[in-house]
Amino acid sequence: RINYILKHMRCDIPLINVDKEFLVNWREWRLENVSTGTARRDFVLLAGFFTWCVETKLWLRRNPVRDIQMPKDSDHRERVISQDEIDKLCEYLSPDLKDIFLLAIETGMRQAEICGMTWDRVYLEKRYIKLLITKNGRPREVPLSQKAVDILSSLQKKKSGSVFNLSPLAASTEFMKARISAELYGFTFHDSRHTAATRIALKLPLLDLCKMFGWSNPKRAMTYYNPTASEIASRL
Repeated sequence: RINYILKHMRCDIPLINVDKEFLVNWREWRLENVSTGTARRDFVLLAGFFTWCVETKLWLRRNPVRDIQMPKDSDHRERVISQDEIDKLCEYLSPDLKDIFLLAIETGMRQAEICGMTWDRVYLEKRYIKLLITKNGRPREVPLSQKAVDILSSLQKKKSGSVFNLSPLAASTEFMKARISAELYGFTFHDSRHTAATRIALKLPLLDLCKMFGWSNPKRAMTYYNPTASEIASRL
């Protein structure tokens, strides 16, 4: 996100010249190309940067982002991938991507977290993976189901280095092409996290679920736990 802003925003002008008009123009230009949620995340980043300029560096007296209306956040997704869709999609995935996808379904890990896994942080006997780099910046230990252990055990031909040889970008591209080839629509790789949370929530207490998924606020569980009304009714 920082690199995108450096490339596409006029970063050659003095900070003092970044005013309401400048930021409104940037906001409207972004909204022509991306969702409101993406544009909002741009401005959250910019707001943090300008707060640093004001409070830490004393370069500015006021944060200019406060003068504009932030784009609205996108409605949270509630898409859960069905087992039929999982089975059909797996027929179109390469062996590596199939394992990445199924591991995501079993653990709720993000695509980049799985692609960045190394064997020195995989503890199969103790059934967990240690992630040093996560979205919120804090390390996280991810418990492994028996199926996740089986997937990783089948791959453990070497004791060091990367578990997978796919970059997040390559995995995203291949996943999208495979999904289209399978004529499956309406979900993304990230929806595997919603799917995992919805499945695992039936097995773990709330605090354990938050620990596994790296949520500091239990309210995040309501974003990712998305059972259908029929599924809830079947448990009544």
